[in-house]
Amino acid sequence: MRIKLIINHESFPSDFNKINITPPHGVSLQSYVEENITNAISKYNPKLNISSIEYDDLISQFPHIKAGKYSGIIVKDIEINDQLINRYRNRGCYIYSENNKKYARELLLYIFLSQVDESGRNGFISQTIFPTVLDYMEDNIISPSYTIADHKFLFINLLNKEITANMILRHIAGMYLIGIDYIETFVDSLDTSNIPKDLLEFLKTFDSDFYSNYDATTKVYENSLYKIDFNSSIVFVKSEKLIEGTNVINGRASFKGSSEKFYWIETYPIAIYAYNLGFKVDISEYEDYCSSYKALFSNRSDKFARCETLLSYFKKYMKN
Repeated sequence: MRIKLIINHESFPSDFNKINITPPHGVSLQSYVEENITNAISKYNPKLNISSIEYDDLISQFPHIKAGKYSGIIVKDIEINDQLINRYRNRGCYIYSENNKKYARELLLYIFLSQVDESGRNGFISQTIFPTVLDYMEDNIISPSYTIADHKFLFINLLNKEITANMILRHIAGMYLIGIDYIETFVDSLDTSNIPKDLLEFLKTFDSDFYSNYDATTKVYENSLYKIDFNSSIVFVKSEKLIEGTNVINGRASFKGSSEKFYWIETYPIAIYAYNLGFKVDISEYEDYCSSYKALFSNRSDKFARCETLLSYFKKYMKN
């Protein structure tokens, strides 16, 4: 049995050359980055003893995968005989031959690799995990499980610098709260075990404008994305930013750039986190947006369809 990390060849390993790092003398940059990735995964889970890292077209092996350019998978390769081929194929395994031996490749984990710099702070997390997460969610929405997909997700941070921007740290923490595990390859920025288990403390920690947004007298926190009444333990998910990010011209709607992704990364984690802490979550304003704008978007708009997927997931999750 061999455990491997397979990375989408669209961006990697070429993007490793953009990492601001100098490997030890005599060691290639790619080998050095791969060694650090392997060590980080082993620290995360010693059972994931990565034997090699490969770069390939993920969909050619697993057609159901939603492969973005920052995607990867961890797989387990099992040597099999001809009699077992159909059994493993029926389990969704990829069958291949190597050196006159047959192997069944089983999917263990979905992977996201970060951008290698933080030049686009808004998109460091959102542009990497979206829309992939919502596409998996759509496939899994009818399952009895409340998870996003049929396997866990792991986000691997490739930055060779400490992240200090509150926005990015908030997005990392939010990503973790919706069920995506997080590890760092080179520099420590956020220990997920230290993420506050109290909503008010979470906001104090990750919102640099907390004291402008929080009224200590009424115990109400409000920004353009959500309003939280701590006295009543209610979170109101707002649609203000989503409306601002929607262009309507001649009766037809479209999103401005990646405005919908920036909205998702802020509201989705807070809604799920608050619900898990016992808050009531009011998504009526978001639902009204989806209902009101549906006719304005093209039936072929994948972006709007994903807004509806998230709405369906909210309704499903908040009944558990």
